[in-house]
Amino acid sequence: WVLSAVWHGTLAWLVPSLWVGTNAATAHLPPDYSPVEFWKASSCSFIMVITFINTRLWLYSYSPFAKHTILVMAFSFLMLFSCLFGLGYTSIGEAMQPQLAGIPGVIVSDWKYLQVMVVTPLFLLLDVLVLFLWGLIRPSPLELALRRYRRGELKAVPWQKTSAIEVSTTAPVPGTAEEEIMEDYAKVRA
Repeated sequence: WVLSAVWHGTLAWLVPSLWVGTNAATAHLPPDYSPVEFWKASSCSFIMVITFINTRLWLYSYSPFAKHTILVMAFSFLMLFSCLFGLGYTSIGEAMQPQLAGIPGVIVSDWKYLQVMVVTPLFLLLDVLVLFLWGLIRPSPLELALRRYRRGELKAVPWQKTSAIEVSTTAPVPGTAEEEIMEDYAKVRA
C-alpha cells in the first residue's frame, strides 16, 4: 500500500506540475512573480488525487456497479467540484485563497488542462493489471466463494436474521458451504 501511495502521489503531483505548471526560475521572483500556472497545476493535482482515490476504491469494491457504490462516487465528485468552484468563485473562497479566483473555470475549459486530467488516470491501468493478477495468485475467501457460486457449485443461502449473540464462533458445520469455502481457502494458502 505504501508503494502504491507513493506511485499515485507522484503521478498526481508531478504530471500536472511538469505538463502544465511553470518551471521557469524567474516565474517565482519579483517582478515577474505570477503563481497562476502553479495554482492551475495544483488544481489539476487535487482533481487527480480525488480521481485516483475514487478509482481505487471502485476497483477494490466487491459490488462496483451497485447503486450505493455509484451514489457514493458521484457524491465524492460532486463535493470535489463544489469545493473547487466554491474556492474559485465565491467571496469566502476569495478570502481564503485569492490565487484560485477563476482557476476552476479555466482548467475545465482549456484543452491543455483537460488533457492532463484525461491522460494521467490512464496510469491506473497498471493498478487494474496488478489487482487482476493478485486475484489469480492469492484470491480472498470471498473471491473463492463467488467463483464457486458463479460455477453453480454453491447455492445462495437464504437471508437469516441473527443477532450478535446468536453468531457462532465455532468451526464450520461439516458438509456445509462454509466448510467447503474454508477448505478451498486452506488449499489456496497452502
